[in-house]
Amino acid sequence: MAPRRSLLDDTDKKILNILQKDCNIPLDKIAKMLDISKSTVHYRIKRLESEHIIDGYHAKVNFSRLGDDFQAIIHIRAKYSKNYVEKVGKELSKIQGVWAIYNVLGDNDFIIMVRAVNREELMNKLEEMRSTNLIERTNTTVIARILKEEERLFFETEIPIPNSKSTLISDDE
Repeated sequence: MAPRRSLLDDTDKKILNILQKDCNIPLDKIAKMLDISKSTVHYRIKRLESEHIIDGYHAKVNFSRLGDDFQAIIHIRAKYSKNYVEKVGKELSKIQGVWAIYNVLGDNDFIIMVRAVNREELMNKLEEMRSTNLIERTNTTVIARILKEEERLFFETEIPIPNSKSTLISDDE
């Protein structure tokens, strides 16, 4: 399968950049920013959705404001068995606070990202993982401070802002 980025033209990339900054922006505003029709914007967004380039829209939650400020990265070596990736992935998915599970190559089989209220809750989550009998060992790194955390992918493309002295929307806005 060809890389999806090669299937995107400049207009698609500009639309994606705008939506990643604010997915609630009205279609007519996007159309005005890009100097294209509202129907073109609508068609392109629907196409990007149908091709699963846009896979949904969601609110960005500030977990520290909710008390889940204790985060850790856990490296896991699993016990090998038939279909162990699916089995371990399914079990880890059940644990409250596990927000990312990656099957990796190398010394470990999985890297997971976990949020917890405090150290005690993290220890309970680790104990829950070990109790599955699917895990050989874990290695945990507690995150001291988040310096950058970004899920968005911005494309290098200029987006003109109508009626403005500046001609670009920067990633800093």
